[in-house]
Amino acid sequence: MSFMKSNVNVVLLGLVILSMAGIVVITVYYQETFDQLYDEYETKLRELNQTMIELDVHMKQLNTTQFELEIRSEREEELSGKYTDVKEKKDDIAEELNDTAAELKQTKDDYIRTHNQLRITEKDLEDTKDALEDAMRKLNNYENAVASLDDNAEDVRTTINIWLGDPEDVCYELADDIDEDFDDLEEDISALKDIS
Repeated sequence: MSFMKSNVNVVLLGLVILSMAGIVVITVYYQETFDQLYDEYETKLRELNQTMIELDVHMKQLNTTQFELEIRSEREEELSGKYTDVKEKKDDIAEELNDTAAELKQTKDDYIRTHNQLRITEKDLEDTKDALEDAMRKLNNYENAVASLDDNAEDVRTTINIWLGDPEDVCYELADDIDEDFDDLEEDISALKDIS
C-alpha cells in the first residue's frame, strides 16, 4: 500500500505539477494573448483617436464648407435678386429706348414733313413776292398812265375851252367823266395796294 500511496502521491504530484504547468502555460498563453489584444487595443485606440482627430478636422472642414455653401447660397440668392432687378431695368431701358427711337423717327418724319412744307411755303412766298412785284410794276404803270391821263385831260380841257370858247357845260361834263375815270383808277390802285 505504501507503494500505492506513493504512486498516488506521485500521480497527484504529477497532476498538480501538470495542472500548475497547464495553468502556467494557460496563464502565459493568456498573458501573451492579453498583451497582443492589449497592443491591438492600444493600436486600435490610437487609430480611433487619430480617426476622431481626423473626423474632428473633417467636421470642421464640413462646417466650414457648409458655412461657405450657405454664404454662397445667400450670395446666389442675392445675385439672383440683383440679376432679376438688373434684367427688369434692362428690359425697361430697352423698352424706353424703343419708345425713344419711335419718337425720334416720328420727330424726324415731322421734321421732314415740316421742312418740305417750309420749302413749299418759301416757294409760295417767292411766287407771291414775284406776283407782288408784278402788281407793283402794273400799279406804277397805272399811276403813270393816270398821271398821263390827268395831264391829257387837263390838256383836253384847255384845248376844248380854247376851241369852244365858253361852253363850260360840255367841258365840265367831259371833266366829270374824266374825274370819274380817274377816281375809278384810284380805287383800283388802292385795291391793288391793299392786296399787296
